[in-house]
Amino acid sequence: MKLILRSFLFFIVSVAFAADGWNNFSRTENFYAGAVANGTLILATDGGVRFIYSNGFSEVYSSEDGLESSIIYGVVHAANGEILTVSDKGLIATYEGNGRFITVNRSYASNGTELVQGLAVTSDSILVLGFRDKISFFDYVSRKSVMTLSRIGDVSLKALSPSAMLVQGDSLFVALGSEVYVREVNWQALAQDILLADPDSWTLAGSYDSGDTAKVTIRHLAWNKGALSVSFDKTLSPIVALKDTLSAGKFANLWKNDSSKVQQVLESEEGAYLVGKDSVWFYNGAELSNVSAWSYFPLRTPYAATPYVGGKGGVTVYSTYGEFGWSDGGGWVSQEAPNDLGFYGGMEAYDRLLKNVSTLADGNVLVGIWGFGFRMHPDNGTNRGVEISPSENTCVEEYFTDFIVPVGITPSPDSIGWLVSYWGKSAYGIAYIDESGSVSCANGVGSGKFAGPLRASWSDDSTEWILYSSAGRTEGTEGSGLLDIFTITPISQTGGELKIVEQMTVPTPDNRYLIDMDLDKAGRLWAITYSTIAYWEVGMDSVQPPHKTSNFEQASLTSLAMDPNDRLWVGTLGSGVYMIKKAASNPDTMKATKFVTRNGLMNDIVYDVAIDARLGIAWFVHKNGMSAYSRSDLRETEAYMTSKGPEVKVYPNPVHLNWGQQIKFENVAEDATISVYNSGAHLVKFFAGDELDGGRVTWDGKDRRGVYVAPGVYHYLIKKGSKKKQGKLLILH
Repeated sequence: MKLILRSFLFFIVSVAFAADGWNNFSRTENFYAGAVANGTLILATDGGVRFIYSNGFSEVYSSEDGLESSIIYGVVHAANGEILTVSDKGLIATYEGNGRFITVNRSYASNGTELVQGLAVTSDSILVLGFRDKISFFDYVSRKSVMTLSRIGDVSLKALSPSAMLVQGDSLFVALGSEVYVREVNWQALAQDILLADPDSWTLAGSYDSGDTAKVTIRHLAWNKGALSVSFDKTLSPIVALKDTLSAGKFANLWKNDSSKVQQVLESEEGAYLVGKDSVWFYNGAELSNVSAWSYFPLRTPYAATPYVGGKGGVTVYSTYGEFGWSDGGGWVSQEAPNDLGFYGGMEAYDRLLKNVSTLADGNVLVGIWGFGFRMHPDNGTNRGVEISPSENTCVEEYFTDFIVPVGITPSPDSIGWLVSYWGKSAYGIAYIDESGSVSCANGVGSGKFAGPLRASWSDDSTEWILYSSAGRTEGTEGSGLLDIFTITPISQTGGELKIVEQMTVPTPDNRYLIDMDLDKAGRLWAITYSTIAYWEVGMDSVQPPHKTSNFEQASLTSLAMDPNDRLWVGTLGSGVYMIKKAASNPDTMKATKFVTRNGLMNDIVYDVAIDARLGIAWFVHKNGMSAYSRSDLRETEAYMTSKGPEVKVYPNPVHLNWGQQIKFENVAEDATISVYNSGAHLVKFFAGDELDGGRVTWDGKDRRGVYVAPGVYHYLIKKGSKKKQGKLLILH
């Protein structure tokens, strides 16, 4: 079936140069709670806080907007008008307006417990939070934690988590399993209620039986006609909105069989929002409309990313559904997945941390599809090309009958084909695939049955290919393994035949499987196991970790990429991302800098890392979205101010300093200098050295004394050796 582009405005409507900082893109697929403020629905989701306005327009705010997290379990519209959000770990933030939040409490998050989804209610100035092992009371006006309970009545909350809460006047009702406890609370003087922490001060309001042995936990509490009512269902039944019962016969799309899809009804002056697990409907008293469509980040469960080839840069991303997406850091376009395969890898992509997408210099992409084989996609994935599968009579070995397990893919050193690896019945194999789909195989050559990621380079004398291959002796990312190093005759010299000249095997740290690897500019191989960062270079008898890596904590590692300055970017499962660089001239002393959601990362669980060296963006893949971290020092600048490089740009010109504009010098060599002179030929500003990292300089219009220069015509001179770029600037106030 022909692939259909939803749109392909990529790079046409784009940001020419990304500003330093974070930008997150999420697919909000799970809704945990909602609140209405001024007719706007505010949703707590797995991808941040989502605003749905009465006109249907929608926005999502994430960790980089002040939330310090993108998994939000609770949201309330407080009595004083504040919008309060609570993350899965208990970070409390308040909305400041203009798309900005501010985190006002981190104490609950430091305890490592988890909020029960949706369990955040308010009364007066108190926010009540239901965690897995406690109930906490937080004064959101004074920004102070008031009290925490670990026991109610005869029940330890560590043994039985709260499942529903309700504030009704001066009473707080808490559901624990099939029982409901109640406590009268003086909300205005809660801090003086010293008996609140006494478990015996709570009264059992009732024990309930659902009549269904599969439903033993109360999910909803409500106050109807002066009495408490309970529900064991996760959704509402019946659904009552605007005093109207929305039956299955009237609105069938709110129901699935005999069960409702609605978890919460929130009424406003304009109508009622009906919040489901993954959908939201708006009911105006007569008509129902789904208002939860979201396409700003269109990909479902992305897992692998590779730099976009050609144009100005960007990233190509692949999902477990077989979808491709592209971004330049400012927005997304995507392509619908082909429907001829029902299985693209599913959870295998995450469980095995697959890195099975690779792009050649001309934009051809090769994808490994679990159980199927390989599929080629020209033009950075926008089209569909050749397939290598069991039905194509390929030489690639089948692990089971009609079942190929592709794992590693890397461009050949000449970038006109790919080297790939795949599981074998006795030992894994490698193959060469050219852009026409011709395949040459070397089956059963690996040091283990289970193939892993690959990297390839030219030999020191540029006569042979060196292929670095992770070899798994036992299955799984935490299994045992080795590093295989193959010396291969370039395909151009063999008539298309994959010819291995030499093979050597090198031990890895603790004989662990290598999950990912990359090469630095010196040709040194860097690799990670599930817990260790290590390197290998010619002359070493094993892959070895550096002697010391300061500021690096033990973590479950997932991915590795080198940036143009030979720094390692390492993704982890739950500990964010590390940027690791050499502290001295040798690789045995390293220094790490950690980035987590508090810094702007969307999620601390990272599955893949890709470096866009053209725009200067580090990309991080999460299961429901992407993080983009723009830094000038991530750009590849070797071609700047050469005949092959981009033109030096100086803009805007004229520049209005009183409008807040600043002068940008772009595509400048890092070893150049920039001098700015006034009309009298006096030097007013000079840039050199570290100021030119990444080939980009921003000048605020102040001279060397820190004073804004006078309006007028200025001359700039950008110099690298004998190469010069000069021009005039008109500065206005």
